[in-house]
Amino acid sequence: MGKLEVSFTFEGTYQRPSLPDTEVGEARLYNLANDLSETTNVIDKHPEVVTKMNQWIEQVRSDMGDWGCEGRNQRPAGIIDEPFPRLLK
Repeated sequence: MGKLEVSFTFEGTYQRPSLPDTEVGEARLYNLANDLSETTNVIDKHPEVVTKMNQWIEQVRSDMGDWGCEGRNQRPAGIIDEPFPRLLK
């Protein structure tokens, strides 16, 4: 896949100086080898990359969980009844 980065927006809008507001669910793909500033969305030129990344994302979400999606190997948050600082000696 090379030096490609995919960006997804799940809640609200996502804004960076180089991007306009991005709608929820809108994906962007950047070629970091040629466009380190991430100004040109090349998602239409590489649909196979986005398909593969979506598959990987869904595998991780189903395994580890995500907001509103419990994963099969997700463990409960660690809770300490009486937390105290540990001092290094």
